[in-house]
Amino acid sequence: YLALGETKTAAAEFQTVQRQGIPADVSMTIDRYIAEARRIDDVNTTLVTAYVEGTIGYDSNVNAGPSKAMMALPGFGNLPFVLGKDSKSNADSFASLGAGANVRSPLGNGYVLLGGVSGLARANFSKDQFDTQSADANVGIMKTVDKDVFTVMAQTGVYYLNDDRYRNYTGLTGQWQRNLDARNQVGVFAQYSDLHYPTMDARDADRWVAGASYAHLYRDGVMAFASAYYVTENPQESHVGWLGFDGYGVRLGGRVNYDAQTTFFGGVTYERREYDKQDPIFLTKRKDNQYGLLFGATRFLSKDWSVTPQLSWTVNSSNTEINDYHRELVSVTLRREF
Repeated sequence: YLALGETKTAAAEFQTVQRQGIPADVSMTIDRYIAEARRIDDVNTTLVTAYVEGTIGYDSNVNAGPSKAMMALPGFGNLPFVLGKDSKSNADSFASLGAGANVRSPLGNGYVLLGGVSGLARANFSKDQFDTQSADANVGIMKTVDKDVFTVMAQTGVYYLNDDRYRNYTGLTGQWQRNLDARNQVGVFAQYSDLHYPTMDARDADRWVAGASYAHLYRDGVMAFASAYYVTENPQESHVGWLGFDGYGVRLGGRVNYDAQTTFFGGVTYERREYDKQDPIFLTKRKDNQYGLLFGATRFLSKDWSVTPQLSWTVNSSNTEINDYHRELVSVTLRREF
């Protein structure tokens, strides 16, 4: 029935089988077939989804600070300076609460209206001066033409640090994806963001990102992806040229379905940034190499509930000591989808 497009009959038959006392893993598989039947029905109707999630974890460097407590500054005659406790790396446990909602509404002729909002609040157990809150919203249009999908999204958001507004952004993202076949997809994307720092106008910047991506789905349920991009940030104030940079990056990752209820995922990232002008404190042009590693698993407790433990590792290697740091983060997230 599902293959023939008779989705309502298919969902009813699946539910009949589910009521016959089948094993849990088979029931989870049937839940996914039912969800697929509903997704097909939703192509011509407005769909609203939402989620709420809570996370608890440990962060070895909540403020992305350097591990050194003392460093010499060339711009001050190489005099040694002792970093304050809030400037060097701080480790702490944390808890966070997030929620969001998305809407997808067909407009006809292959056009779909997209929109979404999300928010996240994170509280550290003892280093509350580094507590953060953020909120984001987006709205856009998606157009499907045969194997091609075109998307344009407007985005805005705000980020708070220790209850003070730290950064705002507004931007626009464009993306083209082509489904080469049932298992291969390519895409290109471009994004512009206007970054504004209410208490540090000198850091205001125009940020551009452009890149390409590729994804492949293997027959045994393994999905792999790769992307490469170029990034640049240009300060909006002419006298702070050392804050601007050009860079590039790559991302590799994938996921594998271990069983009907468990998915493993992981990825590696690399980004190279070269800054435009000499830093007035370190008397050199800053250069960064940032490496990242992430892996974890998602366990579906039911069709609506899931739990995700994960571990991430970040190293930023820089020729300016104040920006040289490493960070390890382990967390467990409980999520409810609606």
